[in-house]
Amino acid sequence: MNIFILLAAALVLALIALAIGVKALGGNLSIVGHWRDTLRYYSTWGLAIIAESPHIWNAAIASGVLEAGDVPGEFAWATRALALWVFWTTRVKQVDRPAKPEFG
Repeated sequence: MNIFILLAAALVLALIALAIGVKALGGNLSIVGHWRDTLRYYSTWGLAIIAESPHIWNAAIASGVLEAGDVPGEFAWATRALALWVFWTTRVKQVDRPAKPEFG
């Protein structure tokens, strides 16, 4: 089961790298119409991968791909908290207060 998670994460990373490479070389690969939205979606995926990197690391250790110790719990929670904070500060916008109505 863990090897499938590792393979799925590697596939997602490969597809993102391939799409960025094609766009960088001037190719006509249109996943998202507007390039700023594309960068926003890629950075969101990047934050998700960073947040889940301790799980991916532990899955690689459990499946025998890596020979190392487990990721410390404090580091895993700090990584998740940092990714959530970055996502929150970059994606959530404060809405302007509506104007006060004028009564005649």
